[in-house]
Amino acid sequence: MDYSEQEIKHIVEMYKKKRDREKQRYETIKDTEAFKMENRRRSKEHYDKNKSMKVRYYSENKDYINAKSSFDYYNKNNKIDEFKKKFPDRYKLLVSRNYAMLQSPSASTETAYSSSSSADPESSE
Repeated sequence: MDYSEQEIKHIVEMYKKKRDREKQRYETIKDTEAFKMENRRRSKEHYDKNKSMKVRYYSENKDYINAKSSFDYYNKNNKIDEFKKKFPDRYKLLVSRNYAMLQSPSASTETAYSSSSSADPESSE
């Protein structure tokens, strides 16, 4: 279907108005006790239905989760090289799964810049 420019503008305007109405409605009812109770009920129901899925996910990805956690700790303390030496298997797992922090500029260049910076007193270790 081809829409004219005017029809497209009208559709977009109608969509914006609908979103504004929905947001306004949510803002008025979000603090009511009935809304909170219904939300909690739905949340608990979802949790109860999907508990086994979460258990399965964490048990299947236990090594990956541990590797991410370790890497984040060493990255926060600017000791990525130590992480690579201490846990080569975890590092390989993160690389094989294309962990985003490995490609981020802060993770890959932070240690290189901190060791070459003469203004940083901790870099002389």
